[in-house]
Amino acid sequence: MKTDESLLLRAIVLSHEGPYHKKGLDVVSIGVNLKMNHKRLLYICQKWTDKKWYEYGVSATLGWLTPEGYEIGRREIERISTL
Repeated sequence: MKTDESLLLRAIVLSHEGPYHKKGLDVVSIGVNLKMNHKRLLYICQKWTDKKWYEYGVSATLGWLTPEGYEIGRREIERISTL
């Protein structure tokens, strides 16, 4: 996982109330705060969708983490905190 992906995933997990949060998550706002390129953000969302870590309805930038994606993010937070 690349650095920007790791940052995005950790930011989503920390701002999310768990997998399948009832409200869609505005990934664009998180990406803007991380100064991430919009096309890169869309690519990551699609990549995570293919891996079954992320799901969305109409727009890839308004979605939610699956339980598997949420768990991967929690493990990434733990990994970084032990460095």
